[in-house]
Amino acid sequence: MKILHILSQRPDSTGSGIYLKEILRNADNAGYSNYLICGLPFGETSVPPPINKKQCQFIHFETDDLPFPIVGMSDIMPYPSTRFCDLTSEQLEQYINKFKKIIQQAIVKFKPDIIHSHHLWLASSLVNDVAAGIPVVTNCHGSDIRQFKNLPSLRDRVQKGCVQINHVFALSNTQQDEIASLYKIPKDKISIVGGGFNNELFNTHNRSKNSDCIRLLYAGKLSFAKGVPYLLSALSEIKHTNYHLTLVGAGNGQEGEECLSLAAQQHKQVTILPPVNQHELSMLFQDTDLFILPSLFEGMPLVVLEALACGCEVLASHLSGVKEIIDRTKTNKIKLITLPKGHSSNRLTREHQSVFIKNIYKQLDTLLQTFPSHSTNGSCAIEYFNWNNVFQRIQSVYRALI
Repeated sequence: MKILHILSQRPDSTGSGIYLKEILRNADNAGYSNYLICGLPFGETSVPPPINKKQCQFIHFETDDLPFPIVGMSDIMPYPSTRFCDLTSEQLEQYINKFKKIIQQAIVKFKPDIIHSHHLWLASSLVNDVAAGIPVVTNCHGSDIRQFKNLPSLRDRVQKGCVQINHVFALSNTQQDEIASLYKIPKDKISIVGGGFNNELFNTHNRSKNSDCIRLLYAGKLSFAKGVPYLLSALSEIKHTNYHLTLVGAGNGQEGEECLSLAAQQHKQVTILPPVNQHELSMLFQDTDLFILPSLFEGMPLVVLEALACGCEVLASHLSGVKEIIDRTKTNKIKLITLPKGHSSNRLTREHQSVFIKNIYKQLDTLLQTFPSHSTNGSCAIEYFNWNNVFQRIQSVYRALI
């Protein structure tokens, strides 16, 4: 089987990049031939193993053809980027024309049996225009749904192309319903495959023993949408517990600066680390008691799966992707933070901020005061989310379509 993979942004630094890398790894292990189209800044050619540069076609940004930084699926990316909402009409046409051209070239050169794109958004909506009858499947990651809701000017263009996709992979039951409703894609063309974790990296083999200090960890973008300022504000109210937070990630612009400023105010109890690779993240999880993810929006947070696999307790926002993990694993190692009603997925109003910070504080205060007596072994069904099992669900669709 020859698979053409398409990701419109960098094949690293984000959850969709990790997802792509694991599909490539499992497809390679299955003996399939892979070819990748991805976005990179001008001059860069780095790609995730097991694929190499000869198996890639790059769409370079900050060039004459695309004279602007990579357009990110989220409005805040961990690297310099352009927001879809800021593209001019001319830039949008440049973007569309470049992707069409590169996809067509890759099809002629590689002659794939199937095309696997990521995000139900612009790049995926273009594929059927040039696919010439080749089956197309697409992963929904959640950020695409958020763009669909926030940018009504692009909905018709995106929906018209995406409804032609042969099959869509959803992360959860809730997401399957949302895709069917928003994109008008029949439910029988949407499979729930979930996200995954690499059990060779994320496990309890080297887990360190508990120390007197409760070890907290956050890993992800330093942004308001990820809830980082609200977490730091809640922690500043906790005075009586011996804890230390490691904050791993990067942010851009004013949001990133504000996150770093709040963290600096608690320098004795907060350590800031730059983004790390998967191996380094697994080592951090092995040395963590409680992983915290106070996001305002997520598809299915892979870091929660990875934290569970490493034996961590988890405190996360009450989101559909997190609830899906709880339901599938039957775990009680995850505690939920209630989000304010009617909140925005990008940034909270002052009133909502106050409510959310109080909600984080209440859960944290309870957990930290009772730690580790509340700890239970609730990850017995985590193997459902092993990347090998996720790929088996994806592979079955490949074979049916071909």
